Amino acid sequence: MFQVCFNIPVKQINIITDMFLIPDIASVILVGLLIVIPVGIIYKRAGFSPVWALLVFLPGFGLFLICLHLALSPWPNE
Repeated sequence: MFQVCFNIPVKQINIITDMFLIPDIASVILVGLLIVIPVGIIYKRAGFSPVWALLVFLPGFGLFLICLHLALSPWPNE
Protein backbone atom coordinates (compact mmCIF):
# COMPACT_ATOMS: atom_id res chain seq x y z
CA MET A 1 0.00 0.00 0.00
CA PHE A 2 1.30 3.47 -0.85
CA GLN A 3 2.08 5.83 1.96
CA VAL A 4 1.51 9.58 1.79
CA CYS A 5 2.92 12.31 4.01
CA PHE A 6 2.19 11.81 7.69
CA ASN A 7 1.91 8.05 7.12
CA ILE A 8 -1.79 8.17 6.14
CA PRO A 9 -2.67 5.40 3.68
CA VAL A 10 -4.18 6.48 0.35
CA LYS A 11 -7.42 4.59 1.03
CA GLN A 12 -7.92 6.53 4.26
CA ILE A 13 -7.51 9.86 2.45
CA ASN A 14 -10.18 8.88 -0.10
CA ILE A 15 -12.58 7.93 2.70
CA ILE A 16 -11.95 11.25 4.45
CA THR A 17 -12.57 13.33 1.30
CA ASP A 18 -15.69 11.33 0.44
CA MET A 19 -16.99 11.84 3.96
CA PHE A 20 -16.71 15.64 3.68
CA LEU A 21 -18.12 15.91 0.15
CA ILE A 22 -21.79 15.87 1.18
CA PRO A 23 -21.51 18.70 3.74
CA ASP A 24 -19.64 20.81 1.16
CA ILE A 25 -22.44 20.37 -1.36
CA ALA A 26 -25.03 21.11 1.31
CA SER A 27 -23.25 24.32 2.30
CA VAL A 28 -23.04 25.45 -1.34
CA ILE A 29 -26.78 24.85 -1.77
CA LEU A 30 -27.55 26.64 1.51
CA VAL A 31 -25.51 29.71 0.57
CA GLY A 32 -27.07 29.65 -2.89
CA LEU A 33 -30.55 29.65 -1.41
CA LEU A 34 -29.63 32.49 0.94
CA ILE A 35 -28.74 34.51 -2.16
CA VAL A 36 -31.55 33.28 -4.46
CA ILE A 37 -34.41 34.25 -2.17
CA PRO A 38 -33.54 37.98 -1.82
CA VAL A 39 -32.56 38.24 -5.49
CA GLY A 40 -35.90 36.64 -6.43
CA ILE A 41 -37.71 39.24 -4.33
CA ILE A 42 -35.74 42.02 -6.04
CA TYR A 43 -36.67 40.63 -9.47
CA LYS A 44 -40.33 40.37 -8.47
CA ARG A 45 -40.44 43.97 -7.24
CA ALA A 46 -38.66 45.16 -10.36
CA GLY A 47 -41.35 43.50 -12.48
CA PHE A 48 -39.28 40.61 -13.84
CA SER A 49 -39.85 36.92 -13.36
CA PRO A 50 -38.20 35.69 -10.14
CA VAL A 51 -36.95 32.64 -12.07
CA TRP A 52 -34.04 34.84 -13.25
CA ALA A 53 -32.68 34.55 -9.70
CA LEU A 54 -31.64 30.97 -10.47
CA LEU A 55 -28.67 32.45 -12.34
CA VAL A 56 -27.02 32.56 -8.91
CA PHE A 57 -26.28 28.86 -9.26
CA LEU A 58 -24.07 29.41 -12.33
CA PRO A 59 -20.57 29.05 -10.96
CA GLY A 60 -18.26 31.98 -11.32
CA PHE A 61 -20.35 34.58 -13.09
CA GLY A 62 -23.99 34.05 -12.05
CA LEU A 63 -24.14 37.11 -9.79
CA PHE A 64 -22.36 39.13 -12.47
CA LEU A 65 -25.06 38.19 -15.01
CA ILE A 66 -27.79 39.14 -12.53
CA CYS A 67 -26.22 42.55 -11.98
CA LEU A 68 -25.90 43.09 -15.72
CA HIS A 69 -29.49 42.04 -16.36
CA LEU A 70 -30.86 44.35 -13.66
CA ALA A 71 -28.64 47.26 -14.67
CA LEU A 72 -28.95 47.19 -18.46
CA SER A 73 -32.47 46.01 -19.23
CA PRO A 74 -35.49 48.35 -19.08
CA TRP A 75 -37.61 47.65 -16.07
CA PRO A 76 -41.27 46.81 -16.70
CA ASN A 77 -42.39 48.68 -13.56
CA GLU A 78 -41.30 52.10 -14.82
